Amino acid sequence: MEPVLQTSQIRQIEKQARNLDISPSLMEKAGMAIAAHANIMATDKTRQILILAGPGHNGGDAIFAALHLKQRWFNIRIILFENQKILSNELSQAREKWLQAGGKFEQNLPSNLRPDLIIDGLFGIGLNRNLKEDYNKFIKQINNLEANVLSIDIPSGLNADTGVVMGAAIKATETITFLAAKPGLFTNFGPDFSGKISINPLGIDEINVNHKHGWLLNCNQTISNSIPKRQINSHKGHFGTVRVFGGSQGMMGASILSGRAALRLGAGKVHIGILGKVCSPDWKQPDLMIDSAQNTVKTIKPTDILIVGPGLGNSSNALTILKLCIKSPAKLVLDADGLNMISNEKSLGKLVRNRQNLTVFTPHPAEAGRLLKQSTFSIQNDRIEAARTISQQFKVVCLLKGAGSIVSNTNGDWYINKSGNPGMATGGMGDVLSGIIGALLAQNASGINATLAACRLHGMAADRLTAKGIGPIGLTASETIDEARIIINELFLQ
Repeated sequence: MEPVLQTSQIRQIEKQARNLDISPSLMEKAGMAIAAHANIMATDKTRQILILAGPGHNGGDAIFAALHLKQRWFNIRIILFENQKILSNELSQAREKWLQAGGKFEQNLPSNLRPDLIIDGLFGIGLNRNLKEDYNKFIKQINNLEANVLSIDIPSGLNADTGVVMGAAIKATETITFLAAKPGLFTNFGPDFSGKISINPLGIDEINVNHKHGWLLNCNQTISNSIPKRQINSHKGHFGTVRVFGGSQGMMGASILSGRAALRLGAGKVHIGILGKVCSPDWKQPDLMIDSAQNTVKTIKPTDILIVGPGLGNSSNALTILKLCIKSPAKLVLDADGLNMISNEKSLGKLVRNRQNLTVFTPHPAEAGRLLKQSTFSIQNDRIEAARTISQQFKVVCLLKGAGSIVSNTNGDWYINKSGNPGMATGGMGDVLSGIIGALLAQNASGINATLAACRLHGMAADRLTAKGIGPIGLTASETIDEARIIINELFLQ
């Protein structure tokens, strides 16, 4: 897994580098890296490269890149957005070197421009307020040009810590980001604007920051290391029992999806406790043991894994079952209506906080908002902080679902998942994810490892199906179960 650093932590590294008086400077190194990247992206040297240079560090990076590209005989045009109040010394030096090399700066977008490549050095990771309307209009003009775009560090207009669009943002073909990955590239709107992402540490090997950074969940080892390889001398008792509680009237499918996922991803036995009046067998998966929730809850053992929430509803019966499961000594995964009822009753939150065994929450943004008494908009404005707050407030492992799902632990660790695609925006995906987490927990994965592995594995399944043409449009939750099973078995055979 690669480190993910927030803006304040990147600034610490930059300050350390300046104090060490590294030569060439980070800005010069960045310029060389951008030029090398642009040299690959540019398809026609007879056409122009348009460079957007803002008043901050990104502007300096862009101008140094221009110097190197000019030496390679590229036709360069630079639009410089100057602000003398914040013009850094490094940017001033870059500006003077460009003028000494015979270059010039333009202030406006040339008419009838058809560049081969645009290098976006307008705004960097320091942007923390909405752009003014003239910048918004300019960015929209850039996005309307038919050219590949290489963004420096972060697409201009995108918040580097949150992935929030600050009015408007450059839509990059590729982004080259320096020192370490930034959260905003991988979560919220980041994936829609960042394109293909390359991370260049600029020769800074050791990351020394005062606060815990996050991690980019992009390694299959997370999955293969989550559970032990099976011995030949095994039986179903070695792989745990998962009990799913849900399936209120008209919602039985949610608990079936969760149960099927738990079974096909390796749980030894799966019981489903149905709250609805009809407890019919799942004839497509007769291996599932289905009974009423009232009967199933009586058979809970401390070694069981409980999944509560898929299609649970909010009836008094559902509330009773939820309370019994929270009070049980078993490991617990809470989703959907299970989380909604906790949001509505303070006493349930207190029960969760006082649990002695593992609890995992898997909210989507609206459910996270209810848990924290915030709007969905507020949650999405800082997804990392929302997930970490839920973990701390309820003493749980939290998986905040969405583009770039966030996993956080009670010790402050946090992770951003890179797998998955828009095909997962359909009913039942969360039920399947809960079932996968339950299956891995049943096979003795730790709480954080099971959650991380399940999150990545589920996204990988959707990505593989989409690559086969099964999605993103029309991809269903049930289809991801068997693909996830194929992937985990492939990884264990390697």
